[in-house]
Amino acid sequence: MFFQVFFLILKNEDIITFDDKNGYEFYNLMSRFSSFKKEPFYNNAKKINLILGKDSDLRFVEAYVYEPDVYKIFNKESSYINNSFNTDINSPYKKSYFYKGKHYFIKSDDNLSSEIKIILSNMYDKQDFENMNEFQFKRFAEFCNKYGCIKYLNYIYIFVKHIKYLLKDEDNNLYNLISCFEKDNKLSERDIAIISVFLYSIETKLYNLDKIYTLAMSDVFNLYEKKFLYWQLVARYFSDFSLEYYKTFANLKKLYSNIYELAEERFGCLFNPIDKLKYKKNRILIITTQFLSFKHAPTRRAIDYAINFMDYLGYEVMILNTSDARMITELPYYMSSEIYCSSNYNNADILRIDDEHCVKFLQLYGDYSSVDEKNYFSEIERAVKVVSDFAPMYALQVGASCIFADLLAKYMPVATIPCSFDAPMMYNGYPIIAREVEDRDIQILKNSGISQDRIIESCITYKRPKTLNDKLSKNPNEFVVVIVSNRFDAEFNFDTLKICDEFCNIDDSVIIKFFGTFVDKNNNNGYNKFLKLINENSKHTDRYVFEGYQNDILSAYTACDVYYNPKRHGGGSSVSQAMLMGLPVICHKFGDGSYTLGRDRCFDSDEDIINEIKKLFEDKEYYESSKQYSLKKAEFLYDTKSMIQKLDKDIKRKISDKVLYDIEID
Repeated sequence: MFFQVFFLILKNEDIITFDDKNGYEFYNLMSRFSSFKKEPFYNNAKKINLILGKDSDLRFVEAYVYEPDVYKIFNKESSYINNSFNTDINSPYKKSYFYKGKHYFIKSDDNLSSEIKIILSNMYDKQDFENMNEFQFKRFAEFCNKYGCIKYLNYIYIFVKHIKYLLKDEDNNLYNLISCFEKDNKLSERDIAIISVFLYSIETKLYNLDKIYTLAMSDVFNLYEKKFLYWQLVARYFSDFSLEYYKTFANLKKLYSNIYELAEERFGCLFNPIDKLKYKKNRILIITTQFLSFKHAPTRRAIDYAINFMDYLGYEVMILNTSDARMITELPYYMSSEIYCSSNYNNADILRIDDEHCVKFLQLYGDYSSVDEKNYFSEIERAVKVVSDFAPMYALQVGASCIFADLLAKYMPVATIPCSFDAPMMYNGYPIIAREVEDRDIQILKNSGISQDRIIESCITYKRPKTLNDKLSKNPNEFVVVIVSNRFDAEFNFDTLKICDEFCNIDDSVIIKFFGTFVDKNNNNGYNKFLKLINENSKHTDRYVFEGYQNDILSAYTACDVYYNPKRHGGGSSVSQAMLMGLPVICHKFGDGSYTLGRDRCFDSDEDIINEIKKLFEDKEYYESSKQYSLKKAEFLYDTKSMIQKLDKDIKRKISDKVLYDIEID
């Protein structure tokens, strides 16, 4: 397929240039290959040089290769072509030449090289990389696999951006590329680490997870890059329920501990004990890492705790938002999960929640558009002073892990409660598990350095959503199974669709409704993928109804018969709301939804899930008993007053022998 090249020494006068691209031998020869039939080659080849020798023809094309930096070291700008083209050509990279300021590339198959397959184009621009089609990218990846990888981060980003083309490659080129990355001596350990995490971000099965965490903890990443990688791995765990919880927790804890130790080296000196005489027994500090809007679930959870402490315990409350997203250095990570900050609360020192509630408030890093380490010191120092002046009895850290809270916990009591039913990821202080503590919880916390006597058992209760109490009309001839999610593109997959199709097989009256939205809101991408999944794989496409986000979810539930919680990490809030309206709930024994419903009411197999729907459809008495269970359990789930009083008492009981002041416990 490739023409032969023989050694001979050329002189400058042997070079003949043709400016017209049409109708001569070189282009006719190259057009045999599909890559050269495409418009990008034809349009971008400004001229073609035909170099004639006495004994054979040598053909060169003026071009810019995909990855110019790989070839930069081989450019010989000061050399004549007869000096460049010599017997020292033992590497395929030497098939790229520079002559009189022009970059030439020769394609051949001879004893000097091995089928360099790369599309020629003037792709200096990053945008050109991003616009590669599937065929172009596969040719590019084939080249990388055979001769080496891409060295520079902006090109690594582009490579990973297009790696989707290789995920469906039957020749396993992606697996070959992984091996190539590890063996490439031109890549630093840092490059390999970044690429490895990239691959994990795309498809977990492609790479050894233990190795990912080892690389993330290596010295090639600084504190702020490690925090970025940590949050990407957390986000991946939340969206990929194939990951085993206890092993993932252990790996994440090792990485988090590594981050904490680096942070303590830098900022630990800024923290100090608060004078025991200053503590106010009626004050509580609530710490959160994000504060976006009152509709943002973790933000709302922190606000609800503040309201409950004020209403049911009479405490004075302060909220401290550490704005952890400001202390992150992003890496070029494909499909990364963004961590947002809001500037709306930058200058607030009082937060008015509603007409009846307001709290003291501090948001870190609000005055900085780009925060560097020098500013971190001043902001942390300011926060420590504000906390010291407020002098709370204890701090409740709500939601995700927080370095500031762990540093503070060395000097005052800090309890950490996550927004899920998992054990919290923390280093110091008191972990709160919002469900019955299991033996395996005790073991994994013990393995991560947290003793059993520090664990606090609690529960999660929910705030009743606002509703107009409308009872929506419902077709009596339909049996409606509803699924609720704000990330359908991640949580509704082929396996869930198969289960829903089995629901539809039970009876022609079964309808599947969807309330919610998608993570990917760009040009309806998420919705379009959702429809494509159903249209291409379901036998009952006419019985799937997407109704979008519901502002009044309780009223919307009145038009449904059963709530189905697909296998996912979340779902707790929507399960509780469905139970509040008396809907029977069907749930896998997995994730937050299972703890909200009650693990003894959940199912291990898909077959059991399908049989449960069938039983609810056919047995009216069983349906009614399931409805009554939901209503009864909802009474407990929405009894916030009892929960907050018990939580406060349990925290004070745990810390009473650890602090330097007296705490009254009823």
